[in-house]
Amino acid sequence: MLFVLSFATLAMAQSIDGTWDAKIVSPQGERVVPISLKQTGETVSGKMGPYDVTGTIKGTDVTLKYTVKFQDNDLPITMTGKLNGSEMGGKADFGGFAEGEWSAKKSNAAAAAAPAAAAPAASSSAAAAAGEWSLVFSTPNGDVPAKFIIKQEGEALSGDVKGEGPIGNVPLKGTLKGDAVEIKYTIKFEGNDMPITMKGKLTGGEMKGSADYGGLAEGEFKGKKN
Repeated sequence: MLFVLSFATLAMAQSIDGTWDAKIVSPQGERVVPISLKQTGETVSGKMGPYDVTGTIKGTDVTLKYTVKFQDNDLPITMTGKLNGSEMGGKADFGGFAEGEWSAKKSNAAAAAAPAAAAPAASSSAAAAAGEWSLVFSTPNGDVPAKFIIKQEGEALSGDVKGEGPIGNVPLKGTLKGDAVEIKYTIKFEGNDMPITMKGKLTGGEMKGSADYGGLAEGEFKGKKN
């Protein structure tokens, strides 16, 4: 009986189910991306940012696979590694052309440890993001200005991005939790959809952080409320 209980406890501790914050190091640099995973037996499915993920977990051995668009071609990415409770990590193969490393932590671990601390942070950010913002993005093609019209209901953000060139006028959605802001929207780039994810800090009338361009490149953004 003790053996069975110990085995069951270990199996629960090694579950890959949930939301993870992953850091991927590639020849193009380092980027952080959210992963949402669901385990059925040894089979794993879910999302790596906007991309579909498939994989397996056998004991503590993890394999995750997803495909991105790179220069109009499919680039399969395979991540292999070990799961250790609320952490995992290992090696990443980028379509056989390059290799890198990855690591991840369960994003709900801190929230579960301190649920009481989360509520004041959310309430303190009430309507802090609402309004019109002028932001500038640093991209591989140079600085790109854009105007953001943001509406806020609780922690949820919505609105529009208004810009020139590939940005155009597109809807946005996101969250503001305490001073941590995350905004997502999709633009057309060379005829394909490119999801953009912004993560940063909002302090008073200023906002700045990093932007992920569909997993192909990263940059920074900063700006002020008008």
